[in-house]
Amino acid sequence: MTYKEGGVVTDSWMRTSCSHIYAVGTLVHGRPDCGVWLEEVRRVTMNALLGTKHRIDYSIAPRIVKTDPPLVAVGMSEEQVQQVDDGAQVWREQRMTGLIKLITRRDGEIAGIHAVGTEVDGPVEALRQAKRNRVYVDRPERFHQLLQQKRTSLFHSLPVWWGDWVDKGIRAYVRLRR
Repeated sequence: MTYKEGGVVTDSWMRTSCSHIYAVGTLVHGRPDCGVWLEEVRRVTMNALLGTKHRIDYSIAPRIVKTDPPLVAVGMSEEQVQQVDDGAQVWREQRMTGLIKLITRRDGEIAGIHAVGTEVDGPVEALRQAKRNRVYVDRPERFHQLLQQKRTSLFHSLPVWWGDWVDKGIRAYVRLRR
């Protein structure tokens, strides 16, 4: 395997220089420090077991600091967005359980999500999915509408989730081979 600056070098589909070996996690070169990111685990599992070619978009990777209360960041900071777009907007919602901040470009494209609090994982996941699907936020009503959507939690248990995907992947692989 090829190593560079403390990490394993992978291609767009998380394959190492040994094409039958895939890498995932914090030791992958060029990957943001987002801890165990479940979507990355799911995609690399499907790529390895089924031969699919799903890429990872690290701009939507949640970086979670497990403090009390937890801190979550996705994408760019407010300062980074203002450097590239002088018309950036910041949307905030203060809740009893925490604070959620959404940073958008002038046209409403979501550039960053930041949150702190005990129950912010659901709204952050809804905003992260909106960023992935290129949903634009150009007015306060749209921001609050996105926050109300129910999404799965960011803080899943990895062993259960990993086992579930491996099981599904093996079953799908067996069906394809028949």
